[in-house]
Amino acid sequence: MTNISFTHDNKEFVIESTITGRETILLNGKVVSEKRNLTNLNSVHQFSYEGQNYELKLGWNMIQRLVHVTLTGNSQLLHDQDFDLQGKAFDTQKMVIPKWSYLFIVLCIMIPFIARGGALPFLIGILGMGGCIKVSRKSTFSNAKKLAICAGITALCWLSLVFLVLVLAVLRVK
Repeated sequence: MTNISFTHDNKEFVIESTITGRETILLNGKVVSEKRNLTNLNSVHQFSYEGQNYELKLGWNMIQRLVHVTLTGNSQLLHDQDFDLQGKAFDTQKMVIPKWSYLFIVLCIMIPFIARGGALPFLIGILGMGGCIKVSRKSTFSNAKKLAICAGITALCWLSLVFLVLVLAVLRVK
């Protein structure tokens, strides 16, 4: 079950969504809209409360595991925010990959091309790329620390490729 809550203009909005597709919208503890949504990743709830018309849109992104909530009242945007599936507010800036990290990502992606294919070089390159992306998005690290870790990951990937080539060369000689 996903519970999302936010406050706007001293009004508490709660969105409850169950695995069975039942979506319930509560405003200050009172159910103002309820519907079942099993097939659509987007839903719209329209309701009135204290003389004001509201429209609440939910956009479910199951790949990023996010819910985008947009609330309008009397045709004006009141609230626009992303939440994770646990109902916590999500900062979409965490999804941004810093530009400096593309150097390390490209260096890792080049590994299977330099090695002219193969499952192990592909795996080394993909793991290095994924590691660099994950580290570069980490908000708890300073940029200098992120840069150093990404450089280390990239160097380790290239050293792994060199080691793989040397091992294969030794095996061919025997």
